Amino acid sequence: QYLFFNNSNDSSVNTNLHWAERIDDLTFQYRGEIAGVNTTSLEGVASMDRNNVFYFVSTRRYNQTASTLYRGVFANGAITGIDLVPGVSTATPGIVNFDAEVSPDGNTLYFVESQFGPNGPLTADILIAERTGVGFTRLSNGATIMQQINTGALEYAPAISGSGLEIFFTR
Repeated sequence: QYLFFNNSNDSSVNTNLHWAERIDDLTFQYRGEIAGVNTTSLEGVASMDRNNVFYFVSTRRYNQTASTLYRGVFANGAITGIDLVPGVSTATPGIVNFDAEVSPDGNTLYFVESQFGPNGPLTADILIAERTGVGFTRLSNGATIMQQINTGALEYAPAISGSGLEIFFTR
């Protein structure tokens, strides 16, 4: 029904989230920036579950929290109730979570954990967390599950199929 996207990944541009609404199988109508979510910091990588819980990456409070994954509720082109996703971040300076993808049922969160250096990511692996109450808990066997995906290279941009049986990613 919706297409969410950010305008740019260029560090010299204020990266904000935008949305479009589906008209038919081949056409979307651009609706503009998503209200209530964008700041002067980077906002990007939107994902939403079937219950309109909207997940995104933002650097808005990284210096205070060492965390970057947020969620809120999407309705009528706006996000409300924005807060950090509990249970995902290690809150360790220099460790950055990005490229989060929530499963359609909202029970599984796929995200990237990266050690950042002065010129960008030094490492990047895809991790998995399961919903536990209001937050998420990293899977204790996640490294085993992801052993055929995570390598010494950078893996990022996870996208899960509707069935949850396929994962697409960038290496």
